[in-house]
Amino acid sequence: MKRNIKLISRNMVLILLMLGKFLNLQC
Repeated sequence: MKRNIKLISRNMVLILLMLGKFLNLQC
């Protein structure tokens, strides 16, 4: 369970970074 939580947290961070870059490019 702990390992899955760590992987999910890392994926969430990567997704947030990608969304931030995408929004910055559009703006």
